[in-house]
Amino acid sequence: MRNTGLKEIVQLKSIRDMALELDITERTVKYRISRIFDKTGTKNQRELIRIISE
Repeated sequence: MRNTGLKEIVQLKSIRDMALELDITERTVKYRISRIFDKTGTKNQRELIRIISE
């Protein structure tokens, strides 16, 4: 099993698509994404991408 990472978020995949690709539940994807947002001070995928590209 892979970790939910920036690759999936940057590709703007849906929660469902990430869960299916990573073979984990949608709830787990949401939790992992929320942790990434908390650590980066972002609120959504687009905001995270903007910060990464700066």
